[in-house]
Amino acid sequence: MLSILAWIVWTPLLVLAVSFSFGVARSLVTKRPFSYAILIQTFLFWIVLVLFYLSPSWSKFHILWLAPIIFVLGPVMISRFFSSRPDDILEKSQYHKLTSQEFVDNLNKNVRESK
Repeated sequence: MLSILAWIVWTPLLVLAVSFSFGVARSLVTKRPFSYAILIQTFLFWIVLVLFYLSPSWSKFHILWLAPIIFVLGPVMISRFFSSRPDDILEKSQYHKLTSQEFVDNLNKNVRESK
């Protein structure tokens, strides 16, 4: 019974990760703006899903505290990476929308600058 409840906890995170992935993909295809924070959150959701799927000894009930942390961690990580003032979390991450072309241009610019 406990095993069934654990998979019931895991399944909504799967649905959330799939829906976020489709949202990002749709934004890229239609060239609509999207947030870096959503991209980071989607990536982290998939990492958590795969880790808990591949490690049956880990309790899937930990997802109940990991999922809310991921929602907070996405904007915080973006704020730290892309802001000169890290205290400005909401302004620089959640509300900063980019088109797919701007995203690719910024990515290329960051790669060139790191060389």
